Amino acid sequence: MDFDIDTDNSPPALAILPEELLLAIIERLTIPSLVALSQVNRKFQRIARPILCAKRFSFLLNAQSFSLEEGQRFACFICCKTYFSDSFSVNQTRGRRAIDGDKELWRFCADC
Repeated sequence: MDFDIDTDNSPPALAILPEELLLAIIERLTIPSLVALSQVNRKFQRIARPILCAKRFSFLLNAQSFSLEEGQRFACFICCKTYFSDSFSVNQTRGRRAIDGDKELWRFCADC
């Protein structure tokens, strides 16, 4: 089985697209695909990072909105995971960093 390997060091085909078109494509990618794309080169990292952050925050906000029989889950916006309230200090789950608080996106778990 023969494979043709491109050794001419030309830029990836996506890199030569206009930035507006590239943004339209990147906005439709999943989070794992965005992470992979952001590791290709600095241009893709610069373009993908804000979209990736917005998608992560949106996912975390939606994930913590599901009420479970076990209790309320809170999102840690540093490690991007959801935990029960006992994984946070009291000031991370009440007041301004509570769910729907004005500093909610600043919440972090005890491990972070």
